Amino acid sequence: MCTIFQITCDDAFFNRCLDCFLGKAACTRNLQDNVAALAIELAKLIAAKNNLITRVLDAERQQLRRLDQVQVWLSRVEAVKTETDELIRRSSKEIDKLCPGAYCSKSCKSSYKFRKQVAKKLRDVRTLIGEGVFEVVAEQIVVGLQSQLKQVWRCLVEESIGIIGLYGMGSVEKVGEETLDSHHDILELAQTVTKECGGLPLALITIGRAMAYKKKPEEWRYAIEVLRKSSSSEFAGLVKEVYPLLKFSYDSLQNDVIRSCFLYCCLYPEDFAILKRDLIDCWIGEGFLDERDSFCAQNQGYYIVGTLVHACLLEEVGDDKVKLHGVLHDMALWISCEIEEEKENFLVCAGRGLKEAPEVKEWETVRRLSLMQNQIKILSEAPTCPHLHYG
Repeated sequence: MCTIFQITCDDAFFNRCLDCFLGKAACTRNLQDNVAALAIELAKLIAAKNNLITRVLDAERQQLRRLDQVQVWLSRVEAVKTETDELIRRSSKEIDKLCPGAYCSKSCKSSYKFRKQVAKKLRDVRTLIGEGVFEVVAEQIVVGLQSQLKQVWRCLVEESIGIIGLYGMGSVEKVGEETLDSHHDILELAQTVTKECGGLPLALITIGRAMAYKKKPEEWRYAIEVLRKSSSSEFAGLVKEVYPLLKFSYDSLQNDVIRSCFLYCCLYPEDFAILKRDLIDCWIGEGFLDERDSFCAQNQGYYIVGTLVHACLLEEVGDDKVKLHGVLHDMALWISCEIEEEKENFLVCAGRGLKEAPEVKEWETVRRLSLMQNQIKILSEAPTCPHLHYG
């Protein structure tokens, strides 16, 4: 015995069901084509980004400032590239779910959803390519007090700006005329202190407050010596008050790759002029940058250098070198050794003129070690460094 069921429906309902099924089938069938197109368009976008970075770096070497809209576009490209790479990585697994002929899928809902994500990202990439045409990439740095005030105000209200660098000797006046006039040597010493602070407003404010009532040249010379060594408990504690405030600029960097590249710079002695190409090669060796494409990695490295200079975290020395100022060098060490000790943990004794290596027991937990520019010839005992990272 069997039972026969008959379901009737009008033509309009049947056509809607058929359109829906055929639409999803077409979407699934186009998945492979869209993934291939996405990879091609991403390559075009990266090429456009690399060309733009080259133009920006050339302009910055001529003391021009990159336009904000250029920086925003570059940041968007980095974000879209990360998302697109993830979709392309997942695509092989999704394509494997398709049936022969790609008219259906073993998981229709998953394939349909993934195809929509790919299609949307393809539109995003093409939109970015279209928006990445800049006739002008940089502008003259504004000069003049009124213009500088306007520029500082714009930076204050711009959420993406992490730190404002103010350069010049004007901040010395905050110490007070009475203090500066108390001895003929103090003005010159105060200018030296300002130089040691690297023009960083927060460092100037904190240290200037401490020095406001110091009227003897010996006190100022002591402060300068301690600032350079950053080892005195009396003054190191004061300088350390600046670190959490300066760290906001570090936290405001676009991603962990740029943050890691910045922290790596503290392996060099403070105020040491580092060749940009050597620094970028080290970043590549550490795995911070894309090792599979050396040309792309080099361009990415120069982009990161420019980003750190733009954020006042690195200072350019001529066209081909950068340096990390002493205050920021110490802040980077503070982050590496205290804030992110489990992740980073540096031991840096670079440029101290040491004749003997630090005690071996200090090496046991470090991940990166720098003993460059010392006079160490032999190690008294073999160190144990189970966590040391070899680039």
